[in-house]
Amino acid sequence: MASTSQTPPPTKENEPTQEPPASYFLMHNVGKKTNWGTLLRSAAAFGVKEVLVVGGQKIQLHGNQGTSNHAKFRNFDSLEDAKKFLAERGAKLCGVEIMETSKDVSTHPFTGPTCFMLGNEGIGMNDHQKNSCDEFVYIPQYSGATASLNVAIAGSIVFHHFALWAGFQEHGR
Repeated sequence: MASTSQTPPPTKENEPTQEPPASYFLMHNVGKKTNWGTLLRSAAAFGVKEVLVVGGQKIQLHGNQGTSNHAKFRNFDSLEDAKKFLAERGAKLCGVEIMETSKDVSTHPFTGPTCFMLGNEGIGMNDHQKNSCDEFVYIPQYSGATASLNVAIAGSIVFHHFALWAGFQEHGR
């Protein structure tokens, strides 16, 4: 399978640097509060610009280790409202789900600003979520030992791949 990966344009020393494309994370339908906290920590570590929350104004962020104090949250009443916000920023909604149309995340199939949405721990993405997505990625596995990854682990892997593709600068240690 040929890679459809597009890389950000290179910059020259004398040209102004272009800001890398933004990544967003849409928290919707993830059930376990420990996964919310871990997803938030990973989103922060891998340069996610904003965390979009559909539904409740108060979320349980167990295990975020204080990261929520540094994250930018934006609340929406519906998935449609979040999609409108993303469209205004030129961002695609990318579902992380194993489907026929999903592209291998390691090929970096991104084309610009992207918002990632993951499914529920038990059933994955529901039909409404799937129908709201512009595209899908999956994480290749190299054994048949499990059918899927934990939602927080999957989010971490996808956020990292986007950061690599977008050319985010590593933060000093």
